[in-house]
Amino acid sequence: MNERKVHCECRRPRDFAGGEFYGDVVRSQASPQFVLSEIRHPSERALPTHAHQTAYFSLLVEGRYAENYDGRRYEYAPLTVWWHRPGIVHDDTVGHSGGRFFNVELTREGTETLAEAGPSRRDFHEHGTRAVWLACRLLRELRYWQPCSAVVGGNLALEMAECALRDPQHDSGAGSRERQRLLGSRIGG
Repeated sequence: MNERKVHCECRRPRDFAGGEFYGDVVRSQASPQFVLSEIRHPSERALPTHAHQTAYFSLLVEGRYAENYDGRRYEYAPLTVWWHRPGIVHDDTVGHSGGRFFNVELTREGTETLAEAGPSRRDFHEHGTRAVWLACRLLRELRYWQPCSAVVGGNLALEMAECALRDPQHDSGAGSRERQRLLGSRIGG
C-alpha cells in the first residue's frame, strides 16, 4: 500500500481576505483602517477549517457559536467578543438556530497603527467588558450609518483596537493612556 502524503490545494484551509466570510454579509462599511461587517447564518452549520488574513474582533449578536483552535474548543453565548490575530487556523460551528455576528477587521493600515502602539494580546474572548460595549455601540452605528458615522465609527473602532493591547484585569493606567494617545494621534485626536 502506498502511504505517500499528497499535498493538494483542496485540503488546505481557506484563507479569507478582509471582508470575506462564510455566511451572508448583511451590511458593511470600510475605512482605511477598518472593515465593519454584520454577518448572518440563517441556520445551523459547521464551517470548514479556515483562517483570516486580517486581525479582527467578532461579536456574537445572537445565536450560539463554537470554534476550535490551538487544540481547544470555545463555546460562545450572545454578547461575547473574541479577538484573533491574523492567520489563526480554526473551524467553527453555528448553533441550531443560526447566528448573527458583527466583525471589526483591521486593514493593513489599522494593523500598522496597532503595532506602533504596542504588542497585541494573544487571542482572547470576553463577556461583559468594555470591548463588548464598544462592539455593540459600533454595530449600532453601522446599522444607522450617516455621513458623520465615518468619524464616530473610526473612533470606536480605534478604541476597540486598544482593547487588543491590554488585559482589562491588568490595566496599568499610565501605559494605557500612552497607548490611547498613540492610537488617537493616528486619527488627529
